[in-house]
Amino acid sequence: WEKGGMKLTSADLERLQCATGRFVKLPDGGWVELDTKAVEAAHETMAELGLEGLSAMPQRVNLLQAAQLEEATLNRFADQAPIKALRERLTDFAGIAPTPLPPGIQAEMRPYQKTGFDFLCHLTRLGLSGVLADDMGLGKTLQTLAWLAWMKEQNTKRPKPVLVICPASVLHNWRRESERFTPALKVLVLESGAARHNLRKQIPQHDLIVTNYALLRRDLEELQKFAFRAIIIDEAQFIKNPSAQVTQSVKELKGDFRLALTGTPLENRLLDLWSILDFIQPGYLGSQAQFLEKYEPRTEAGDPWPLKVARRRLAAKIRPLLLRRLKKQVAQDLPDRIEERRACELGEAQRKL
Repeated sequence: WEKGGMKLTSADLERLQCATGRFVKLPDGGWVELDTKAVEAAHETMAELGLEGLSAMPQRVNLLQAAQLEEATLNRFADQAPIKALRERLTDFAGIAPTPLPPGIQAEMRPYQKTGFDFLCHLTRLGLSGVLADDMGLGKTLQTLAWLAWMKEQNTKRPKPVLVICPASVLHNWRRESERFTPALKVLVLESGAARHNLRKQIPQHDLIVTNYALLRRDLEELQKFAFRAIIIDEAQFIKNPSAQVTQSVKELKGDFRLALTGTPLENRLLDLWSILDFIQPGYLGSQAQFLEKYEPRTEAGDPWPLKVARRRLAAKIRPLLLRRLKKQVAQDLPDRIEERRACELGEAQRKL
């Protein structure tokens, strides 16, 4: 490096890089004064990116780590081509594009269900995982099955099976729903009993593998031998405790995509939500300690503002990965309301006649 008559060798630059004080003595260049605030900010940025110290060599950074950066920090890299391309893509984003339903779906999907299907396809194209958090009874299983049929259509050459983990009470419901709505999908149910040990050999020949949370802990080692197209957890509140064995087990499975289905993404504490998001996108919300410090800050008595701001930031952070609709929001599309509207329309037509 050379500027204004000063020339620094590689050894000089390494000495500056490791400096802790304001002034640094160089062997042949006299004294150099450092901008200590800039140095501290650079070290802090590297720490936020999960990197050790400053380096003249290019370092690969995980996008999930970069996602933790605040806007001001991210702007330090704004002149980089990938950052510019990403910003342009976000600026031009006009919403989730609709995806044609794959042939063979034996169901008439309601508008909000089609929106959920489009959402899942959108995440898949971006290589992201997600959470479908519709209220109970809004058809999360149907939306998921339609998505699985679409994924199978996209990967006809080398299809991988999909693993669904659910409570034992709904184990066979997945088979029945698939036979009803997506009969082209081959379903294998792994339930209690010695027979499942032989059935596991058939996993590669099926599209959809269904097991329950209790069996997962016992069969984890065997299931880890398979590479799944997607890992789906139904009633995802089962993994709300980050330290529970079942939570640790689902995170050890291998899958290209991960999907959490739940009608109650947040039950008792904010950490419930962190546990589910950490399953679908590990590291996206940081560690447990970082998450609580950032989104559940300690506040002075009578001052709710910091907490409100933190919750708004959290909502913005998870919005691209989580879709939630309440029954009251989609009431016009529910069967009983549809019949009610049809009756009103018929009555209005008869009145006019």
